[in-house]
Amino acid sequence: MTVQVSLRSFFKINGFELPRDADQQSRLGVEIDPGKDFENLKPGDLLFFGQKSEDGKPEKITHVGIYLGNKEFIHCSGKVSIDSFDPKAPNFNEYRYKTFVKAKRLIEK
Repeated sequence: MTVQVSLRSFFKINGFELPRDADQQSRLGVEIDPGKDFENLKPGDLLFFGQKSEDGKPEKITHVGIYLGNKEFIHCSGKVSIDSFDPKAPNFNEYRYKTFVKAKRLIEK
């Protein structure tokens, strides 16, 4: 049996109330410069995906995941997946790599 826990439920269990939608969640925490190779991210950082602001169009956040370390992240898009930002990894997710917008840290370790 597979148990799916939403991002909001996970954080609530750990004492944090998150808004329902990814774009609302993206307004919380401290923005982290991920670095050229995602070296500045820590496990637990939230990753936001969508469309960066450009050409006068506002940023649009449509998806969120949790960074696990080693360029991997967990997210749910129909099913829970662990994907990678590393193009050499078998679980590389090119779509999420291209639509990554920003990272936020809610919990300082």
